[in-house]
Amino acid sequence: QMPEIDSFNWNLARLFFGITAAWTLIGITCNCILLITTIRTRNLRTTCNSLIAICAVGDILHECGTLFPLPFLFGFYIEIDSDICSYIMFFPEMGIAIGCSCILCIGLDRMISVMFPIRYK
Repeated sequence: QMPEIDSFNWNLARLFFGITAAWTLIGITCNCILLITTIRTRNLRTTCNSLIAICAVGDILHECGTLFPLPFLFGFYIEIDSDICSYIMFFPEMGIAIGCSCILCIGLDRMISVMFPIRYK
């Protein structure tokens, strides 16, 4: 059971979650713009830029996980089982995995381009 929270702390939690949700929406918007720009611009279809675009997709999935408790902002509190929470957070967790893998690949791509600049395409 959830202990009772006074109205000041409840409103403070809403404020901090609202700020987090606003930054999340900005992040999703910017990652969508990055993805669309990479797809539509022919000069940006290099290996590194493609990896950055895939990383943006992973970030979008990850950031969507921040918005799942959005009803909390409006005063709704719903208790769910941990199984359901795991199912809900599957795609955001996959976004983290995609993002981390792409960052590793981007780092390796950049390392190869610096170590072998003549043979790198």
